[in-house]
Amino acid sequence: MGLQATGWAESPARRRSAGAAGGRSAGDEQPMVLRFLEPNRPYKPGTLGGDLNTHGTARTAIAQAIRQGRPAATAAMAGIGAHSPAPGGHKAADTIMIFQALYRGHPSSPQARQESVQGVVFVSLHLPSVLASLAQDMPSYLHLCLLDTHPVGPPTRLAGPVGCEAHTTPLRQVKHMPLAGREWQLQVSAEPD
Repeated sequence: MGLQATGWAESPARRRSAGAAGGRSAGDEQPMVLRFLEPNRPYKPGTLGGDLNTHGTARTAIAQAIRQGRPAATAAMAGIGAHSPAPGGHKAADTIMIFQALYRGHPSSPQARQESVQGVVFVSLHLPSVLASLAQDMPSYLHLCLLDTHPVGPPTRLAGPVGCEAHTTPLRQVKHMPLAGREWQLQVSAEPD
């Protein structure tokens, strides 16, 4: 169905400050060390024990999840720890991760959440697989395109045929889908006879 992995990344400050009040200032960017990843399959060396904050797209979503106390999704990215490159030798940007921060206590402000964060749990979704599972029971003349819309610039294709983000047809339905701090569009289209 598209679920690639679930995991837990821990703030090392969690262990140092267990039982102590506070532990870091709101301006600090703490590492998020990957401690658990399921399914347990061969990943690149260093994936477990690695810092998720070294991945810029993940770092942005983790910081948002911690500050806001709500799930936050990454922009499309290559899967963390992925072995296989896309055709052409580069990693495909066809995966998103959704992070939820876990805290000590019940912090109510961004600063309190930053100071009491324990770590993040996440799911990783392979978007072409998600879209393919939606399309499997649809008539073959219908086409799906999943887009991440941006306040600035054109939408980014997350899944669907190459070029679907620019395709226009009078037979098209667009559904706006907010997800974990991002705005997506699902386009369903058909060519007129």
